Amino acid sequence: MATQDFVPAGNADFCLLLAHVAQNLPQFYGNLGITGATTQVAAFMLDNLAFSALCSRQETLVQAGQSATTERNRARYGDKVNPGVATNFSYPIPPATFPNAVMPGIEKRFRDFVDWLRSLTNFEDAMGVALHLVGPQSTPVDPATLQPTLKLRISGGKVEILWGWDTARGIAKALYIEVDRTTGPAFLAADTNPNYTDSHPLPATPQKWRYRAIWQRDGEMIGQWSPWIEITVSA
Repeated sequence: MATQDFVPAGNADFCLLLAHVAQNLPQFYGNLGITGATTQVAAFMLDNLAFSALCSRQETLVQAGQSATTERNRARYGDKVNPGVATNFSYPIPPATFPNAVMPGIEKRFRDFVDWLRSLTNFEDAMGVALHLVGPQSTPVDPATLQPTLKLRISGGKVEILWGWDTARGIAKALYIEVDRTTGPAFLAADTNPNYTDSHPLPATPQKWRYRAIWQRDGEMIGQWSPWIEITVSA
């Protein structure tokens, strides 16, 4: 059975891979005869920090754009659900600090770094597996079994729905999301770019909001609904 490339195509998944290697590589320093100060290792760690910050910035700006579009449309056309809620002019808050800048070509340097690791005398296949540097075996995916995985968090006074393509990459084209704000399920969004921010204002008194999602392709739902997950919200 063929083995897929260990470097994922999606930016979010690539960011997660870099972070996983950065977090877990130190346990093998002694075996490999390297340290965090080793030139190749130090350069990789800088690339990881920079790419993580760039991915976070891009996600924040995309979410801000989605919220801004929703708010602009509310202001122009009205809001039947919350007609008494005033317009929201909030902007994303930049982080207090930024990592050091790096040159373009992080993926190429990461592949070269992995080749260098594999060339070390004491590098073992088990280390590659632990560091996720071995591609998964390519097996056919049955679209009927696909099911999204969601996580929720409060960010900037809004509910943020965290999701990734996982095994639906290349099969699904969007994530169809529903929300229940104590009044029953309702369509929230058909999102094509992880993650999604619910721009609905938080209530003055605590409530439990819940969300679920299903994959979508060409306007048709595929696979199975995710379980409902809930979060307690209040302004």
